[in-house]
Amino acid sequence: MHLVAPQYQDGLNLYIYSYKIRGGGIGGADLAEISNLNHYIGMKAISSADFIEMRWMPFAFGLILLLILRAMVFGQMGNVVDLFALYCYFGVFSIGSFWFRLYTYGHSLDPKAPMKIPPFTPLLIGVKHIANFTEYSFPQTGAWLLCLSVLLILLAGWFSRKECA
Repeated sequence: MHLVAPQYQDGLNLYIYSYKIRGGGIGGADLAEISNLNHYIGMKAISSADFIEMRWMPFAFGLILLLILRAMVFGQMGNVVDLFALYCYFGVFSIGSFWFRLYTYGHSLDPKAPMKIPPFTPLLIGVKHIANFTEYSFPQTGAWLLCLSVLLILLAGWFSRKECA
């Protein structure tokens, strides 16, 4: 996420990984600044501890890696189908869960906050105006690699289809 406002023309950056949240700037200072700004609108501070998915997501990626290795070693179409199904369930659940966390952050605003803004949901992907900030949220390398891996799984299924005939 990249947040830009008149008082932050260089912007504030927030990087979200499968296992942590990190702010941009020197020593990750942007995360603390974003949390301070969130206080003014009544949003709670951003914390990796609130994203319980970050505790189990690395293990899920490990499981998927093991299923990829199983499919490669045994070379059976059923293994590719299992892998694709699990990967799709994992992807839909992860995106939905993360969207719910963003929704909760933006809709649980403290009514006693100094600034009043209507509830909102930060975007997973896209551009949005929130108060005097413009939020730019686009996938980075890790997300593109996940999409590429789905394509590779589909290609493995396509090239293995003769096995089922």
